[in-house]
Amino acid sequence: MSDSTIEQVKKIADDLLGQGERPTQQRVRDILGRGSLTTINKGLNQWWVDLSQRLKEPALPKVPDPVAKSLSQIWQDAVFYARDELREQGKALEVSYQERRSRMDDELAISKSEVASLQQRLSLASERLESVLSELATEQQRAHQQERELIASQARIKELERSEAQHQLATERLLAIERQAKEQAEQRYAKLEAQADAYFHAWQEEKKRNTAK
Repeated sequence: MSDSTIEQVKKIADDLLGQGERPTQQRVRDILGRGSLTTINKGLNQWWVDLSQRLKEPALPKVPDPVAKSLSQIWQDAVFYARDELREQGKALEVSYQERRSRMDDELAISKSEVASLQQRLSLASERLESVLSELATEQQRAHQQERELIASQARIKELERSEAQHQLATERLLAIERQAKEQAEQRYAKLEAQADAYFHAWQEEKKRNTAK
């Protein structure tokens, strides 16, 4: 609320009082043409305070009785209006305060409930995260174990492959030796058989010669 608006409200109130009319919020607003009733009411409150101070100043020169009575009546009406306005404003302020307090209490309760809910969700999320991290650590350990087992299996496979290759080589060598031994045996058998045939023929020839004699 600007000072210029306050001064305009006070001036309009003075003009209305000078015309013998009691200044009201709505009347001042109609003349001012703008502003909220709250702003105008604050301006009028200041005007009533200023008017009270002005009336306490030294008395003006004597005025005609009709004018004095008019001013006295206006003053009484103004004091009554001011008291009534202050009373109504006090009630309105109290109601507004209670409503705002109630809304604030409700909002505070909702905020506390939301904070509690968020804390609970955060706690659950934290527990879930710890569980996930634990499961991840377990899976990593299992993966490392499987990797070590795989490496060991590959090493055993390679060892078996080497052993199989060596066994195959040894088998081939044994087969070669066996074939060589068989061939040599066959050769010796053939040689012995040939010698036996030769001895048999020689014996037959010798027998024939002895018979002929």
